[in-house]
Amino acid sequence: MGNLTHIPSIDQLDKSDPPPTPETYIIYLAIICLTNMAESQAAFALPILREDNDSADKSSVLLAIEMANTSWSNILAVLSFLVTASVDEDIFLSVVKAYQNFTSVLGLLGLTAPRDAFLSSLCKVCTPHLPDAPATKEVGPGGATIAIRSHAILNDRNVICLRALLQISQTLTPVLEDRAWYGVLETLQVSEGFMSSGKLGKREQSSVALLADVGTPMKDKLPVGGGSGTTVDNQFSTLLLLIKKLFEDTVKMEDRCFMEFLRALCRLARERCLGGGSAGSGGSGGSGGKETTGPKVAEEKCFAITKLHQVALSNVQRLVASEGDFTAWG
Repeated sequence: MGNLTHIPSIDQLDKSDPPPTPETYIIYLAIICLTNMAESQAAFALPILREDNDSADKSSVLLAIEMANTSWSNILAVLSFLVTASVDEDIFLSVVKAYQNFTSVLGLLGLTAPRDAFLSSLCKVCTPHLPDAPATKEVGPGGATIAIRSHAILNDRNVICLRALLQISQTLTPVLEDRAWYGVLETLQVSEGFMSSGKLGKREQSSVALLADVGTPMKDKLPVGGGSGTTVDNQFSTLLLLIKKLFEDTVKMEDRCFMEFLRALCRLARERCLGGGSAGSGGSGGSGGKETTGPKVAEEKCFAITKLHQVALSNVQRLVASEGDFTAWG
């Protein structure tokens, strides 16, 4: 027996105690639980809302409404904080995705006040937060006057939020009123002002993986060839195309939905021509026509006029049709 080699069944570690849990781990778990709660409500409600109204289970719809009414204020408070915090990319993407899906659920459930609160909150983070400081006026393409505060840039995380806002707008087109559209269009005007003036950049300590669509696997977000600068430039170009597509898709809107969109666009054009309204307040979400002064200023008066011209040309047939009753022109 003395010649047998003794093989220990359990290797003893150098330390008898397990490694300590990082202090931020509990916070991370809380964030994951909250975003999963928002995603779970979306996963429960969206399939029901896609069904025909007659065949949808009314008890399930009422349950979805009750859950959303009970939780939306707390979810909004946490998501609005996290989307502006210095979190890593995976958490940021999950937060924006939760923002997008939960806002869509609120809109489809007919919960107007919570929906507008989420839209307004998201609009505020779609463009840079600017401190109160004198704005400098620059001349953009086509001679448009753009007021931009110095040192303000539209970064990659702003782009992610803008793309989520565009996706929400597309999903909720059948239920959005003109006041909600106004906040969305005003935010798009501000963002296009930054892009037209070249006020673009990349957020510090954020990788190009952040620039892909929300929900895309991380391995598919890495650029193939070229540097990160090229990827960033392409992302802003893609955003401009998505904004253009939003206005082109007005031809697919039903008459009632088109009227709501048109009223908001006419209001934006009127206020810009008269010099009223907020100069890029990042989406008022329906300020009731009151003049607001926001810190984010990237005003381009030609935006609303140009888009109104494009929308009118795309929808000229139904605008001039005798059976159409488009009171938005009044």
